[in-house]
Amino acid sequence: LEKVDKTKYLGVLIDNRLRFNEHGEYIIKKMNKKLGLFRRISNKLNEENKILYYKSIVQPHIDYCSFVFKMMDQKTLNGLQVVQNKCMRVINRENINELREKYKIVLVDTRINVNVIKSLNRILIKGKPSILNNLFVKNIDARVRHMRFANNLVIPNYLKNRAQKSFVFVAAREYNLITKFIHDNKLNNNNYINNV
Repeated sequence: LEKVDKTKYLGVLIDNRLRFNEHGEYIIKKMNKKLGLFRRISNKLNEENKILYYKSIVQPHIDYCSFVFKMMDQKTLNGLQVVQNKCMRVINRENINELREKYKIVLVDTRINVNVIKSLNRILIKGKPSILNNLFVKNIDARVRHMRFANNLVIPNYLKNRAQKSFVFVAAREYNLITKFIHDNKLNNNNYINNV
């Protein structure tokens, strides 16, 4: 096997240190290209069509394999947020916050967290892929005594900051936060994804 510093697999640039910063920079470049086209055609589109363009052409770059974004440096994540902000200004320069609220467009970091939770939910419900499903253990399965949050996931005891950015750690932590939020606000458990 040839040793390389980075390789592209299923649209994700994987580097030899699993930092994914190069993948983030690659995605930022792709999003900027779409932003350039967006600016050129924006005067021909109304607000709804601009939102449609953003959600169908730009946002999927954030959504695809988004759990790897959690492994990136904050500087790269900020770059993704900058591109999203530029898109919002193209749609409506004056009222960006109202625009976000009206069309339910969340910040990049929040969007990534939601995608991580959705991925984890699919893993827990379907049990596949089993290699990932086996990494998540509920409190009730890990301990004998009855607990208030027995269905919460056990958060791995990772000490290094790098390990705390892994999918298993982040997904378990975010899942537990959402479960607590649902419990505290007495929301309907049947609509888990809507609650997320």
